[in-house]
Amino acid sequence: ELDHKLLNDLPFFQKNNPSSENIARYIFEKLKENLGHDPRLKVKKVTVFENEKTSASYYEIWKLSKLKISELFYSIQGEGP
Repeated sequence: ELDHKLLNDLPFFQKNNPSSENIARYIFEKLKENLGHDPRLKVKKVTVFENEKTSASYYEIWKLSKLKISELFYSIQGEGP
């Protein structure tokens, strides 16, 4: 779905900047949607690499009460330029 596409043409990226963080979020949500029918499978985290040293990750956390909090957590790793 993303291969050889202009990201800005996709509906999600018309509302969201096509940054590495949002690409990770997009992939996470699509995987979750496509795997959601099987209770044995759960997407834990998606990491998108910008280069060998820099990445952005998206994951969701759950409260102890099992109430899902859909929060965006970006884990940007790497060294300066």
